[in-house]
Amino acid sequence: MSLSLPPFLKLFQKPSLFSPTKTVWCAESICGLREENQDNCLLITPNYQANEQMMAAKATRLEKAERKTLDLAHWRQPYFRLAVADGMGGHEGGQQIAEALIKALCDLPPQRKPSVLRDKIAEIHDRLLEHYALDHLRSPGTTLVMADIHASGEAVIANVGDSRAYLWREQRWQQITYDQTLNEYDWRDDT
Repeated sequence: MSLSLPPFLKLFQKPSLFSPTKTVWCAESICGLREENQDNCLLITPNYQANEQMMAAKATRLEKAERKTLDLAHWRQPYFRLAVADGMGGHEGGQQIAEALIKALCDLPPQRKPSVLRDKIAEIHDRLLEHYALDHLRSPGTTLVMADIHASGEAVIANVGDSRAYLWREQRWQQITYDQTLNEYDWRDDT
């Protein structure tokens, strides 16, 4: 799954946030040669009334490959959440586990500390593993890259697998996460 600039989702614009530029979010997923697209994504945006009072946040995600928007009454903090889950192709249940991961992230409050986010993701992993583990070698799996971004611009970022996060700075993209794959470990360890 890649994030690109054509406006697919224009869900939140607050003049004081990331001023003076307009905030536009979009997602694009290309299935390729597989019969089933196992990608999923999540965008949670804070919601303000005209008087600047925070209301329930809006979450947009996929459910059975259809876009679904819902209110998150428990999310009353000035945080965005962006997440991409890339179900592992060729594994039975990749679409379902990616969708279940995104649903679980809707229930997780925004996180400020990387160590707490890591622990919460590990808890979600354990629950998904318990529910989706199959009795064969190719159990379903998904990658994850996510960011909890405070309205100030401060972000906590996590990734699992080979989905990456990039930062646009000084007119270029900078990779800010590393793949969790054997090839990446070999490259980093110079083996």
